This record gives sequence, C-alpha cells and structure tokens, in this order.
Amino acid sequence: MILIVEDDPLSRRALQSLMAAHGYPCRAVPSAEDALTALREPEKPGMVLIDIDLPGMNGLQLLHRLQQAHPRLPCSLMSANDHDLSPPAGDRAVPFFPKPLNLKRLFNFLRDEEKGPITRARVNAVPASGR
Repeated sequence: MILIVEDDPLSRRALQSLMAAHGYPCRAVPSAEDALTALREPEKPGMVLIDIDLPGMNGLQLLHRLQQAHPRLPCSLMSANDHDLSPPAGDRAVPFFPKPLNLKRLFNFLRDEEKGPITRARVNAVPASGR
C-alpha cells in the first residue's frame, strides 16, 4: 500500500484515483499527524508519498520523523513550491516530484520500486517495528 499525505482534498482524491487505476493500493490522509496515526495501524504502507506544504507538521518534518522511526520505509516528497531539499545530517535524500506531477515520471518511479518493497498486488513489506 502507498500512503499519500496530501492536504488538498482534490489533489488527494485525484492521486488516489490515479493509483487505483494503475493497480496500486493506497490510502490517503490530509496531514502529517494522520500519517503518523496510520503507521500505528496493523496494515503498514510500503511507501509514503508526502506533500511538503502541509498544515501543522510540514512534510519535511514528517519525513525526518519517518526516517528516524522507520528507516527502511521508502518515502518521496512532492510540492508545487521551491524548497531547500538538502537532507539534515543523518537523514537520507529521497525522490522529489514537483507539482503538477509528471505522471510518467511518478509511475516509472513506482515501477522501479516494485523491484523492492512495492508491488501492485501486495505492499506490506515494512514490518511493524520499521526495521
């Protein structure tokens, strides 16, 4: 499953529809806080796609927390705005998708990730401990 973290309701629904149409199971949440809650549930995502510009905890803060708590969980960022994407010391760099999303690039990335934890049929590769 791909966890989409997107505060804009239209973008969130559009991404869910696109993922489903391409055979990727997904769940979408509107905030970083909701994403952290989702990660405590039994079904763990195989990847998290994070909008940087979120209300409350922003996407970069969420990414940092995810990399600390779930170091093997693949994450990627997206945004319509320019950001300094230099990872803080100890954090790893992640793919970035500018908005509007280039769907060909996004789905090529997902196909490449299928060789790792993401598959179209089953995406529960990350153990509950995150290790």
